[in-house]
Amino acid sequence: MSNISTLLSKENENRILGERAYLTAGSDTFVVPNGVSTIYVAVFGAGGSGGLGDGSSQQTGGGGGGFAGGYLKVVGGASYGITIGAGGAGLTTVAGAGNAGGSSSFSTLLSATGGSGGAFVATTAAALLAGGAGGVGSLDASVISGITANGGRGGSLQVTVAMECRTGGGASGSPFGTGGNGGDYYGTTNSPASTTGGGGWAGGNGGSITTNANVTIASGGGGFRNNGGHIIALAASYSSGGASGSHAPSVTGTTSTVVGQALSKSTTTSGSFRSILSGEALVSGDGGLAGSSTVQNGSGGAGGGGCTTVGGIGGIGGGGGGNSTATASAVGISIFGGGAGGCVNSNSLYYYTKNGNGGGSGAFDVKFQAGYSATSGGDGVVIILW
Repeated sequence: MSNISTLLSKENENRILGERAYLTAGSDTFVVPNGVSTIYVAVFGAGGSGGLGDGSSQQTGGGGGGFAGGYLKVVGGASYGITIGAGGAGLTTVAGAGNAGGSSSFSTLLSATGGSGGAFVATTAAALLAGGAGGVGSLDASVISGITANGGRGGSLQVTVAMECRTGGGASGSPFGTGGNGGDYYGTTNSPASTTGGGGWAGGNGGSITTNANVTIASGGGGFRNNGGHIIALAASYSSGGASGSHAPSVTGTTSTVVGQALSKSTTTSGSFRSILSGEALVSGDGGLAGSSTVQNGSGGAGGGGCTTVGGIGGIGGGGGGNSTATASAVGISIFGGGAGGCVNSNSLYYYTKNGNGGGSGAFDVKFQAGYSATSGGDGVVIILW
């Protein structure tokens, strides 16, 4: 994948390199520009939404969308139908399982299904309660050097007493492999208002939580190829988001050397999808640090930190951090591709209606602000490069 620009520039040597991204659910048509003979197509299914609780139930995050990508030989002026799946709708009434995300496709040549919705049980989850499954990709035989990858599942949980816990959503599949899972949760004592982070790209799982203490806990989101900080807690704890590339956090995730960059430095710009799909934009970010009151976002490819109030936002390919308070708090989403963290409450100041494209939404509790819904899974995506 690192030679996308080189290959396409050689194939389409009489044209300026171009790209087009379809990011909103619906249908569209792509017409091949004159002079273009080869295109690269990347298709992401939509993310599922997380389960919604009632204050004493257990719920898990939604799965990330599947992925399919590869090269096609084309002729200038040819047209192809495009479908972009809708993210699984966030629930508006208490309580229940999340909704599945829709499928995306490029004609009949490449397609990716959406992630499943997260689970919900009203009683103790003594048996393992699985998160929503990730979507899958498929390819026509005519696709050249094609790749498919499954989306990550939402975080699973298992508890032995009545608890209030919510897990993060799974990341989408990507050119780099299967999406990371939302963080898992295991507990033997009531741990109120605790959540795990969302998954990141290429197997970067959200931070898991294991506890036998009555404490408040929030783990960080997974990064590109690196997990969010895991927590084994006897006291109130928060962990940092996973870093990207070779920038790995410590076991607890609390000693990342660089604070996650501001959200404004992770937004996409002209030509950015080419650098994202080649991995160039994903290999140098540090995860957002953990914080008891201050949100820490992750830069490109990095997860957001876990936080009491506002879950850190994951950079491109990074999962959002969990939050762990029932007042004045908000979900940690991913900008693109990663799963959102679990969330106790979301108010109007920090409210996000959808997770980033392709990523599953984390589980929610009943305590979100009146008049709002739980955050939806991210819409699918179709990206075309030439």
